[in-house]
Amino acid sequence: PRDGFQDTWYAGGGEYIGSSTDASGAGYLAHGLLKSTDNGATWTRLPLNNMTDFNGNPITPPNAAGFLPEKFEHPFDYVHKISVNPTNGDVYVACHRRIVRSSNGGSTFQTVFGSAVAGFSAGGQGDVVISPMGNVYVAVTGAASDLTLRGIWKSTTGNFNSYTRLA
Repeated sequence: PRDGFQDTWYAGGGEYIGSSTDASGAGYLAHGLLKSTDNGATWTRLPLNNMTDFNGNPITPPNAAGFLPEKFEHPFDYVHKISVNPTNGDVYVACHRRIVRSSNGGSTFQTVFGSAVAGFSAGGQGDVVISPMGNVYVAVTGAASDLTLRGIWKSTTGNFNSYTRLA
């Protein structure tokens, strides 16, 4: 949405529930986030080893095999929404159970909202939108396992622990 950056696009996927995936554990995994800098003509998958969690530690594969495309073990396996801040270009991704932000075009991501309660289990759908003035709004499903996260939240900075519940 910013002048000079209209050709930069981000895409994610994955479907936790819906149509034929209503059964628990039957979702479709995305296994990553994609970026295009040529208006969608070509795409590059961003690395999965570039994200820090709530405590600032890197999100790492659970074993030596790395992140597996057929196993739910990374926040980018389910991407619910991607929004770009029109004032500074920060990229916000509503992943399953968290919101992550990149301030450098997707080179690294930092968790800025969410909870580690019950790991990556059900009830983690969220949404993120950014106002023209740069305010970040997050919505968390009423089915979230962490009851303290349910509702609508606002942050003027988008930083971790800066969100105020609106409803």
